Amino acid sequence: MSPVGTAAVITSGCKHHPMSVTVVPLPPNSSSETTDFLRRMASMVSGRNGEMLLRAAALIESLSQRAMTAERLYHHEHEENTRNTELREAGEMASDEEHVRATSAPHPPSLRAQRSNPESFRGGNLDGLVARLLAMTSPTARPA
Repeated sequence: MSPVGTAAVITSGCKHHPMSVTVVPLPPNSSSETTDFLRRMASMVSGRNGEMLLRAAALIESLSQRAMTAERLYHHEHEENTRNTELREAGEMASDEEHVRATSAPHPPSLRAQRSNPESFRGGNLDGLVARLLAMTSPTARPA
């Protein structure tokens, strides 16, 4: 997990020219240093300015905590999504293997097919009988 830091914003320009903004990342622990500095300044300043500095310090701390919580949640969700993807892929592979196994295995004759072929109950097959009948009834058949 990467540490969460803040950034310093450096602006330049005047009211007649557009401003350019440069964001400079600060070291990870600088938010605590910044809040400490704001609180020290607030103790030296009285009135509304001191209150604003204390509010700014509290806001920085709150946002830092929210950022760290969001980062932890992101990493947790990412790990969970990765695990779910692996499980789904394993399930798809198992399903594909089961489908191949089911389609490649020979199917036993259906009950209807067995009933229409009474020889199957005795272990025989009517194919030979049908072939003999056709051979006997065909016009080119010779009397036996």
